[in-house]
Amino acid sequence: MTDRSNEGPLIERVKGKAKQVAGAVLGDEALKHEGQLHEQKADALGEAAELTEAANLDEQDAELQRRTEELEAEQRLLAVDAAADARADLIEREADQQEAAAEQRRRTEEAAADAGARGAEAAAARQEAEAQRQQAEERAEAQRLAEAADRARAEAAALDSAAQIAEEA
Repeated sequence: MTDRSNEGPLIERVKGKAKQVAGAVLGDEALKHEGQLHEQKADALGEAAELTEAANLDEQDAELQRRTEELEAEQRLLAVDAAADARADLIEREADQQEAAAEQRRRTEEAAADAGARGAEAAAARQEAEAQRQQAEERAEAQRLAEAADRARAEAAALDSAAQIAEEA
């Protein structure tokens, strides 16, 4: 009996059939039995090949499943990253909007303060002008009264002089 491990199931089956036929023709039970063993070996080799192929397919399926899971995990990470980026962009836009709104409020308040200050300045200027006008009127009145007092003194002095002259005469 020759054993070559690289011979396939087909060769083993052919050898087995040939030895069984030869054993039957020659009446050699040992040769016939050897033929049956070759057929059993062919069956075992075929089953081993099928099992090897099934194992290879299982291994390929497992590798495909692993790669699929890796891709799905990567897609989930990318989705999380994209969501995080979108959230960061949203937060940044909201911060920019809040900053712009705060700047607008500051400008509005500054303009209102400036307008209030101008209004207060204008009111103060009006009050000062009114005070100056009143002061000018009071000076004019004081001048007029001083002139009237001077005239009254001059008249009184003239009357005193006339009364003295009249007393002396």
